[in-house]
Amino acid sequence: MVIRLLVIALLFLLLIGCAGAQGESVGRASTATTVAATPPPLPPPTVDQSGDPAAEPTGTSAIHELSGVQPSGEMLAPNVIAHVLTEADGPKQVPTDVNWTVQDVTFSYPTQRWRLVREHSDWFEVETRRWYAQRLRIEEPRGASSMIVVDLISADGLPGLFLAADQWSPDEANLYLTVSGGADGCDLYGFRNGYYDLKVPSGELTELVPRDWSLNVVGISPDQGKVAYVGIKDQMLTLRTLADGSEQQIALPAAGGGFTWSPSSDKLAYTSVTGVCEGETPATTIYLIDLTENTVRELTRDESRFLDIESWTNIDRILLIDRARYWLNPDNGEIKSHPN
Repeated sequence: MVIRLLVIALLFLLLIGCAGAQGESVGRASTATTVAATPPPLPPPTVDQSGDPAAEPTGTSAIHELSGVQPSGEMLAPNVIAHVLTEADGPKQVPTDVNWTVQDVTFSYPTQRWRLVREHSDWFEVETRRWYAQRLRIEEPRGASSMIVVDLISADGLPGLFLAADQWSPDEANLYLTVSGGADGCDLYGFRNGYYDLKVPSGELTELVPRDWSLNVVGISPDQGKVAYVGIKDQMLTLRTLADGSEQQIALPAAGGGFTWSPSSDKLAYTSVTGVCEGETPATTIYLIDLTENTVRELTRDESRFLDIESWTNIDRILLIDRARYWLNPDNGEIKSHPN
């Protein structure tokens, strides 16, 4: 009888041991699954002695530290870098460390070669720093596409700003991007900050105008030879020749917006509106800037209509818009009704 009880107790202990081992195995498997589902933490970027981010292996999608603080404590200006991910790389090449919320929005007009799609992006934290990435997808009509990831970070680790498409180059090999800023105090004109040349589809990104909130970007000239921007405080127009970096400056008589290049790239027009902030009837003055003669003259003065420049596609007339549309003669300032 005693022997039988001992055998039963031994079998009971063996059953308890097997159940415990099985539970521990299941627990380990569950833990392993959880760890595998969570992306590993991104290691801090390595920086070489020159202060530049160390080169990443080809094909990786690691996010670089794009700016920092020099030993003297002086803040470095934000830099920009672009990673190119082709369709052949597959969707897994898109950085998994970023919590992407994909939202396709056409934000530049389709062309014969490309359609640009912006996909909403998010910031994430690594080593107490906030990183920011924006993903652009460039599509061809036949379905081929390239993925371009533009990463921005400020010197103090704050997220960068959304880049917005300004325009394509005539051959559609370059896409010019800017940072869309807020409007002025009276909400008359939008200001743009920073200006970049993005090669398509290679992803090579060149800074043409630094991201400085004291500068309002006008943009690239139609012949792609000059880039223009205006000092918000001093109203000084600067034109930089891209070929040699030389600059031309012209003092503007009044603050304004709606800067528009002439088709010949040798003139600019802009509008200046007064009276809006004061609650009075707006008065619009349109100025013509002649870059060859280095002069500024009035085309219209104190127009009671709130006129804005819509486009300048013909050398001899500028399209204005209020509630209706008008043609403006850039030679004599004559305004005529537009048929549409």
